Amino acid sequence: MNTHTPTTRAFTIVELVVALLVGVIVAGATTTALTQFSRGKSRATARQEAHARAEAAASLIATDIIEAARDQDPTFTRLAIADGGELGLDARDSILILARSMRVQARDPGLPSGGEGEVQYRLDATAQGLSLWRRTDAPADEFLDAGGLARPVVPGVVELSIEADDGTQWATSWDSDADGVPYAVRITVVATSDDKTVQAKARRTVALDRTPAPITPPIEDTSTDTSAATTGGGG
Repeated sequence: MNTHTPTTRAFTIVELVVALLVGVIVAGATTTALTQFSRGKSRATARQEAHARAEAAASLIATDIIEAARDQDPTFTRLAIADGGELGLDARDSILILARSMRVQARDPGLPSGGEGEVQYRLDATAQGLSLWRRTDAPADEFLDAGGLARPVVPGVVELSIEADDGTQWATSWDSDADGVPYAVRITVVATSDDKTVQAKARRTVALDRTPAPITPPIEDTSTDTSAATTGGGG
C-alpha cells in the first residue's frame, strides 16, 4: 500500500512581489491619511487661535470705548486716535481714552483706583512678537499720555486700525480736545497664530453719544443798574 504525503506549496516570487506592493500601498495610504489629518488639525488650531486673538483684542478696545467719559466740561472728556499707517500695510494706530469704569485698574490694593482713569492701547513688541498693550492710570492726572501700568493683553496682534466718524466720513486721526466726541469709533484688528500660517481679522463699531454743548452762564447786564445809580447820585 502506497501512502502519499501531502506537501505544502510555497509562495512564488510573483506572489511575494504582489504582496509586497500591496503592503507598500496600504502603508503609504495610511501615512498620507495620518499626515493630512495632522496637517488639518494644525491648520484648524492655528485658525481658531488667530480668530480668538483678533476677537479678544477688538472686544477689549470696544469695551473701554463704550465706557469713555462724556461731560459738558471738556476737561473730563478725552478720546484721541493717533494714525499709525494704513490697514494692510502694518497699521499700528493707538488710542487714548478717559474712561469711567468700575474695573480695578491697579493690582496693588493700596493704590487709589476706580472712577475715571486713563486707558491707552497700542501695538508693541514682546519676546514672542507683536502684541496689543493696554496702559491704565487711575485716577486721571495732568499727564494723560504717561504713567500708570502698561502690560501686553493679547499676543499675536500684528495690525491695529482705529477710525472716528465725524458724521460724514471716517477719519484716521482724532482729538476730542479739538474735534469733540466722534459719532462712532471703528476698530479693526488683524491677529496671527503662533506659527504665523494664519491671519484673522475682527471689527467692532462703537456708537457714542455726542457731548452736550457746554453751558455758558448768562452775562448779567449791569448797565441799567449803573445808570440808575449815577442818576440817583446827581439828585
